[in-house]
Amino acid sequence: MKRVFVILAGVATSFVLQMIAIAPASGATVEWGASQQPCSLAKKQIHIDTSSRDGAICFDVAHPSFIRLDVTQAYGVRNRTDFDVSVAFRINEGAVFWQETLRPNGLRTLDVDRKRTRVIELMVGDPGVLSAPQSPGVDKLVSIAQEADGKWQYVGMNAGDDRARIQRLSLGSSFEDRLDATFKIRPALDRNQTTCFSLESVSYPGSYLTIDTPLGAVARKVAPQPQSATWCFDETETGSYKLRGSYAGRNFWLQKTMLGTVQALPSQSDRDKWVLHDGLGDPQS
Repeated sequence: MKRVFVILAGVATSFVLQMIAIAPASGATVEWGASQQPCSLAKKQIHIDTSSRDGAICFDVAHPSFIRLDVTQAYGVRNRTDFDVSVAFRINEGAVFWQETLRPNGLRTLDVDRKRTRVIELMVGDPGVLSAPQSPGVDKLVSIAQEADGKWQYVGMNAGDDRARIQRLSLGSSFEDRLDATFKIRPALDRNQTTCFSLESVSYPGSYLTIDTPLGAVARKVAPQPQSATWCFDETETGSYKLRGSYAGRNFWLQKTMLGTVQALPSQSDRDKWVLHDGLGDPQS
């Protein structure tokens, strides 16, 4: 079971949702609000055309919905619903992602170099679904969050220099921004820290959230110094976590600064408590 939060008419409501496993041909998991059904022109559906022997894949949609899936041989998506549908794609060979929005009755054909394309996410309208707190564990996809003014802010990345930054995101944000704010928990690169972890970027596999300078700048780095890319998750009395790292043998804590940036600082404060959410983006690697 998985606890999620749904925003209905501006009111936060929590409920428990069973993750629904869809037929193996689609590899889909419906997060909320849709169901996979036989394709029918008489119904309002999202229709994914594929060249696999299982044929097309269709979802009934009656209200805003969020669907994660991995359809590897897609060549077209048709939106026959009353909602805008944002579709996240991934090229079959390589880590290249993009997202497009189909208006009602819209059609998008997909065939990159005649190799088809992967469809990895469908966002119908604005489902307003937020993840509940998670605990750290190897191979989990997580996003690192703090709440401010009733909205969630996440540790993301600046595409220009790979520096960490705070971003206000939701499932309705662009897929690329959500990927940049998602990390895979890995065993600690510092093998001496057996109870700690490293945070690998899902946007750039092989790069890790790292304390990059003696002043505590935090960045996404390839082949980082192991101690500077290892984080210990110290749980607080409220169930949040303080992310403790080190640089040159000195402890630092990941914090949101008063300027709204992300930095590792050598002293603790009331801005160093973080919540782990399910990863906002899933590259389906």
